[in-house]
Amino acid sequence: ILDPIIGEYDLILIDTPPNLGIITLNALIASEGIVLVYTASEFSLDGLSQILGTYDEIRENKRLNVNNTKIIGAIQNRYKSVTRIVNEKIKSELEGVIDIPRYFPRISDTTEIEKSQFSHTPMHLYNPKHKVTGEFLEFGKELVKCLD
Repeated sequence: ILDPIIGEYDLILIDTPPNLGIITLNALIASEGIVLVYTASEFSLDGLSQILGTYDEIRENKRLNVNNTKIIGAIQNRYKSVTRIVNEKIKSELEGVIDIPRYFPRISDTTEIEKSQFSHTPMHLYNPKHKVTGEFLEFGKELVKCLD
């Protein structure tokens, strides 16, 4: 599906649901790079483990020809400063098990994201001055820098 438009863009981001359904599988196959998204929860670590296992299986499948797909980094979503100890524990668990080249600045938890979703308006238009809008923009800038 992406083939006809791939030359029109410098970068295409595919945001998938947090599960290993067909959409996520197809996105992994179509991607050249992956940014792992996690939250401060044990279930999130389990999900990362599953997606990394699927990533390894895809890369090993010679018919799919995705050997150039790489993990770019990871970003913590829905960050809550009140769970600092849990955040540190999750990050240390990730560093101990998974070889992640870089960690991007985190995205804070806020109800503004849900409000923008319900209004079908991207955060940068819904509330351009909100802290999370700045965090998303900073993530985008760092992602583009590491792809150059």
